[in-house]
Amino acid sequence: MKDVPEVGEPICWTPAAFTHNTDNSAGVLGLTVRVSGRIVYVNAEHRWYRAEATFPGGTIREGFKF
Repeated sequence: MKDVPEVGEPICWTPAAFTHNTDNSAGVLGLTVRVSGRIVYVNAEHRWYRAEATFPGGTIREGFKF
């Protein structure tokens, strides 16, 4: 399968939890926050993967389609 991400690959993203708020501000922390993490799970059959990042506020996990 072409362009399938691999477990352990680095990834950088802006978590949806930090950007989707109701007052249209620049994010819940007052600015746009990007996190760096790694791919921890790949479901090639359904074409999605889970990424995980640890930052000073804790650990966040998010799923993405490919």
